[in-house]
Amino acid sequence: MNLLDDGSFQPAVGIDAIVPDEFGVYAIRLRSGAALPTPFQSRLDDLATRVLYVGQAEKQTLLNRLLGNELRARGNGTFIRSIGAVLPRGGPHARCRSSTHSSRSWNASQRIASQTNVCCAAPAAAS
Repeated sequence: MNLLDDGSFQPAVGIDAIVPDEFGVYAIRLRSGAALPTPFQSRLDDLATRVLYVGQAEKQTLLNRLLGNELRARGNGTFIRSIGAVLPRGGPHARCRSSTHSSRSWNASQRIASQTNVCCAAPAAAS
């Protein structure tokens, strides 16, 4: 599996049942038709990519790191805090000081997840 192949990505809102409870790598990209605010979208256009983030789950499993922290904001996730900081009005996580997010922030995280596609690969699945 090539992590960045188009066929490898799934909608982030529907991956709960398929993310393995194993260590591995993952990528998060904008889904077709979604866009970031200027100037961030312009930079993606310049690079001819929709990839927003590539990460490695090495201290936590993909289930905990990717699904829990990054996409569902159940802990500190670098992606969700970074992307939240570039959204209008500072985003839902721009001012978070702890890993505990309010339900308002969780809902905003779900909106972010609905705009992304995700691919993850555990070592056994990667070839």
